[in-house]
Amino acid sequence: MLEYLSYLLPGIILSIACIDDLRSKKIHNKLIIFMLVLTLPAVFLLNGWEGLMAGFISALLALFFAVPLTLARVIGGGDLKLFVLIAFTLNFRDLFWISIYSLFWALILGLIKITLDKKLKDFLWNILFLFKHRSAKGLNFHSIPYSVALFMAWLSFLTLRGLS
Repeated sequence: MLEYLSYLLPGIILSIACIDDLRSKKIHNKLIIFMLVLTLPAVFLLNGWEGLMAGFISALLALFFAVPLTLARVIGGGDLKLFVLIAFTLNFRDLFWISIYSLFWALILGLIKITLDKKLKDFLWNILFLFKHRSAKGLNFHSIPYSVALFMAWLSFLTLRGLS
């Protein structure tokens, strides 16, 4: 029973963040801080000091994974903070798989958005330009709410783990 509660916490956090991101195209700092204040005691209650230490190490690993993506403007600052917050609730192995699944879902959701916006030609031009010139200057990039990709990654993780 306790194991299922620890899987519920990231789902709640991601659901709330997705709603905020889809409504305002931003994940607000107040929301992240509020969820952090609730998450740390919850992790401690569910997993004790060991869980809190594992969460802290996972959060550091998430930071190392997400900072280059933020600097490259692949994800936003709110997405970085959300990813680190979610990492507090995960162990290393789960964080690894969520990272991989989130990149997959970002690709899929991005392609769907580009196709629906009828900008597939622009996308292909950008890819060709990047390969040819190795520079992103002057390119028009498309964006998706990465919180949705993280949420879809979480759902994929639960499904593949047999917990859905």
